[in-house]
Amino acid sequence: MVERIIRLSIPARRLYPEPNEGVGAVGGAGGEGDRATFSDLAAQTATVIDMGADRPVADVYKDYLTRLALKPPPPTLLKIKLCITHDSVHYDESNNPLVGQVFADDAVRWKIGGRFLDVGCGSGLWGLTALGCGFSFVAMTDVCEESVSSSLASAKLNQWQIPQQCVVKTGSLLKPAREYAPFDVIFFNPPQTGGPPAFYGHHKCGGADGSRFYLEMLSEIVSDSSCGLPNSLSANGCIIYLQISLSNIAKVKSAFEQAGFTVREVARQQRELSIKDMEALCPGLWQHQIRLRDEGASTFEMHQSDKVTYTQHAFCAQSP
Repeated sequence: MVERIIRLSIPARRLYPEPNEGVGAVGGAGGEGDRATFSDLAAQTATVIDMGADRPVADVYKDYLTRLALKPPPPTLLKIKLCITHDSVHYDESNNPLVGQVFADDAVRWKIGGRFLDVGCGSGLWGLTALGCGFSFVAMTDVCEESVSSSLASAKLNQWQIPQQCVVKTGSLLKPAREYAPFDVIFFNPPQTGGPPAFYGHHKCGGADGSRFYLEMLSEIVSDSSCGLPNSLSANGCIIYLQISLSNIAKVKSAFEQAGFTVREVARQQRELSIKDMEALCPGLWQHQIRLRDEGASTFEMHQSDKVTYTQHAFCAQSP
């Protein structure tokens, strides 16, 4: 649980670009975001989470630093602060235990000093951690303007130089970052819970079996015509993606392998969800998950009488 949360009062000023400035002007080269100060970036209040002071987050980072053992610990890493400017911005602290494991993995740590793309950045945790670990440039994208403003506010709060070190763009998947490619690491943690049609559009839903956004991103990477990003990954680059077992893990892995990627698991953790909470997300979600499990497209176990235990995985897809 977060132990230290600071409430800041921030003057409300114009946050998003005007329609004629184009999508993604925030934080882009020459855009409004370049001239903005931190006080430009939020509504009446913001929640600042001091990642270096919180438990268990600080312990995870310290474990990462111990295993990294490449150079003195980056002093910026334990000073990272997240600025959550809107209640709608999704920050799930249960993802944090995977942070240290992912950044300590050889596929990522050997690329420190390179370029990092955080697709669907949400709170900006992964992109900011990449900067704190020593990546020279980080781009973050999200379809949610509130997430874009929070991530940009966090970048400015941590005194990263925009656009020299970091840009945050509004838009879907890889397209907003096309001008900054290629990247050494692309990170992706999309909506991924499989659910019925009534669940579509929810920030946790990844289509009927949870694979929708993984397949869409993969299609953009391998297809020149669909995205204009034939060189989105650098030579020997990799994609790190998180996926829960309430989605079709085998289908996504197979799609990456058919595209020539080599996929391996980097880390995993067990998570728990009550059937009541599942049904609160969407009536019928529980029965849908049972059907997916029967079809081999979801994996979970019943714990006690009303709780589901599932697995959250971090995978590395190494480029061909």
